[in-house]
Amino acid sequence: MLVAIGLVEHHRETWRARQDAADDSNAAEHVFHRSQFRRRFVASSLIALVGALLVADYFVEDLFASLLLIAAVLLLLPVIFMLAVWDVLSIHKHFHTDRKEATQARRALMDEAERLLAEKQLREQDQSSQEDD
Repeated sequence: MLVAIGLVEHHRETWRARQDAADDSNAAEHVFHRSQFRRRFVASSLIALVGALLVADYFVEDLFASLLLIAAVLLLLPVIFMLAVWDVLSIHKHFHTDRKEATQARRALMDEAERLLAEKQLREQDQSSQEDD
């Protein structure tokens, strides 16, 4: 439970640092990180709740109340797992998009470099042919 509370605090600090250093020019990046913060914050909070429910179950003597607490834990675990999977898939999609954009930018730069090199070679050929005349 303490680890989950530490994670919640870590996510808050990370979000605050990102907010302070935010570059407003990339809205998609901001949306990704805001959604990532929300998913991780909720998952960490649910983990803390599961810990609290398990601690409470230790002190509860009523069988029915104990069963309710365990049922709540068993209902929360798949939700936490789904949030974790959602986070991993979101990160994969985000970095796949980043890589695709970087590859396209690299291609554009290579095309521009080749074009400039060809222009330079043409100018040099023109200069050498003018000198020969």
